[in-house]
Amino acid sequence: MASRCASVATVSIIMPIHGCSKRFWREAIESILEQTYKHFEFIIVMDRVPDSEALILHQYAQQDGRIVVISSAAPGIANSLNEGVRVAEGKYIARMDCDDVSHIRRVDIQVAVLESIPTIDLVGSSAELIDEESNLIGFRSVPLSQSEIFFWMQLTNPLIHPSVMFRKEAFLKAGGYDSSIIFAQDYDLWSRMITVSNAINIKTPLIRYRIHKNTVTQLRRQEQLKYTAAISDAMLLKSVGSITKSDAVFLRSVLISSEFSGTEPRFFSSVKGAAKIAAYLALYFKKNSKSFTFHQELKIYITCLHRFFMFCLKSRKTLS
Repeated sequence: MASRCASVATVSIIMPIHGCSKRFWREAIESILEQTYKHFEFIIVMDRVPDSEALILHQYAQQDGRIVVISSAAPGIANSLNEGVRVAEGKYIARMDCDDVSHIRRVDIQVAVLESIPTIDLVGSSAELIDEESNLIGFRSVPLSQSEIFFWMQLTNPLIHPSVMFRKEAFLKAGGYDSSIIFAQDYDLWSRMITVSNAINIKTPLIRYRIHKNTVTQLRRQEQLKYTAAISDAMLLKSVGSITKSDAVFLRSVLISSEFSGTEPRFFSSVKGAAKIAAYLALYFKKNSKSFTFHQELKIYITCLHRFFMFCLKSRKTLS
């Protein structure tokens, strides 16, 4: 297939559009076109987009030859993303959501990481949080080092989906997005794609992540948590050999979010809870000893016990 640009682009940025405000996706598109890194193709995948909006998107493509507008053959974000990767010509794939905004140097920074560290297959970042009016309302941090990402993968998704850039080759090897999964398709992909040493996050926020009432996270939170828990269960079982359902729920509840328990935080024996966490960590590091240095293990121990302590404080306040 002939290249759509003068030469094959290094990066293919893929952005699905479905049910997204035109005001949001216009801002998203502009943030990509303003990137300091110029050698990319921008694949916009339409999923049941109204004709009036499709016309505007095709006008963007006419104005900038780097933009490619296609229609997804089947509904759903996983199908849209797989279709985008299928037609992508770049060796690196950058994700973009239609309601977010990319930092002007985002692509530059992530390409530099992948070019300079051949063993890294995926690079994400932290994010600034914005509201519907693009006002800054918060910050979302992420584990940064390879070992930390691998550890927290057992319990939750340690990557912000629209912040990531990955090697197309690694994505294809992992089998792409599973279109049979309704939620947490990205977490499922990372569970198949990430090893202990091939993913990092950048502390500098490379995207502005929009929080609004129409996001899937806000509308169907409990269903998303259910799928996330199922993926976590499978990874915990693989990483420690055996673990009870109740222990898996406990770990996610106290170390990630009390939402995973399905109830409000409950007060229980702090000593028994701390002992349970320590036992899990001891078993985990015994099974995965070659992947962590002493200092990495110590940092994770301290982080987990601090999170447990904060959970207990919250539980006390809930009951008081």
